[in-house]
Amino acid sequence: MLFIALATFITIVMLCEWFVCSKRLFANSTIYKYTYLTASFLVGYMPIIAILTAANPIENQALTTWAILLVITNLLVKIPLVIYLIFHKKYKKHSVIAKVSYIMYVTLLLLSVAYGASIGRNDIQVNFVTIKSNKIPKSFDGYKIAQFSDTHIGNIVLSNDIFKRLADSINKYNVDLIAQTGDLVNMTHKELNPQIISKLKRLKSKDGVVAVLGNHDLGFYVPSKDMAKEIFDSIRVYQREKLGWRLLENQNFFVHRGGDSIAISGVTYPKNLNHNNINSYFGGSNIEQALRGVNDSVFTVMASHTPSLFDSLAAKPVDLMLSGHVHAMQLKIGKWSPSKFLFEKYSGLYNDGDRQLYVNDGFGFVFYPFRMGAKPEITIFSLKSSN
Repeated sequence: MLFIALATFITIVMLCEWFVCSKRLFANSTIYKYTYLTASFLVGYMPIIAILTAANPIENQALTTWAILLVITNLLVKIPLVIYLIFHKKYKKHSVIAKVSYIMYVTLLLLSVAYGASIGRNDIQVNFVTIKSNKIPKSFDGYKIAQFSDTHIGNIVLSNDIFKRLADSINKYNVDLIAQTGDLVNMTHKELNPQIISKLKRLKSKDGVVAVLGNHDLGFYVPSKDMAKEIFDSIRVYQREKLGWRLLENQNFFVHRGGDSIAISGVTYPKNLNHNNINSYFGGSNIEQALRGVNDSVFTVMASHTPSLFDSLAAKPVDLMLSGHVHAMQLKIGKWSPSKFLFEKYSGLYNDGDRQLYVNDGFGFVFYPFRMGAKPEITIFSLKSSN
């Protein structure tokens, strides 16, 4: 019902825009008029089109939220411009400047959105990071860990081959371990259909795939505890039994090479980390439990969906934390991202003494089907002994 109301309102505004632009802005230029109005139409209706073409559209509340916000923002831009065109008496004196700026605005907006919604969110980027430590045994020198995060499977249409390309991209580096750091799904375990599972099972590594649960995996955004429990219980079964992954719920294990070993630990997303006044019914992080049996002499990698737990690791035997969650807000210009205003640590490698944190930019999307600069990321870590 809400989308019908919004679509109706958009249509009314656009009809006004058609009339005003025809009479005032592009009265003598048919090409300008129809180019602008076509672009305006596409931008105005794109969020609704995105909802209709997404997998599991009814369950994609995040995508719905993005669509509503984009529609409202678009209208907030259009309505003042239409009013200006109608009532500004001296407008004709500035018509050339207005035409050029108006067309540039629409063209740049359309091109940016088109790029981010097509190429940007499908162009996989592989980043390589070397981790040095005197705690890394010589036998683990060159040990490779591949990380991917925040796939939000339900927001990606089934015809997209991005998960096949994800597996192929990782497999060609012959890594020792793969870490998926949360938000595998967007809303529900049902997103892990047979087609997706078959593509994810292509992932190969010597020591398997480890995973942790993120906020979207815990049923944060469903309306009832019963639904959240079904999601929470089912996604754990799916990851362990259907995918064959090692799901770490505040747990750890040791990887051995000869007489040497390193520890791999994982924490679940915090139960009490608030999201829009919503708390998870399930899950909950427990760093002490996740590190049980691990001492400071062992090089330890911890997977945590949220990087916010990094500051809780002081005096804990963790050398490298792998996180995601932030997505760099799916927008980066160089290394800058607007996420820096919300998150102290939002993208890339951070150092705190002998401890290091890496925040992966994620692979899928939430809120809007768009990535500009912050491409779908795979990170390949190479361990190097500094002894």
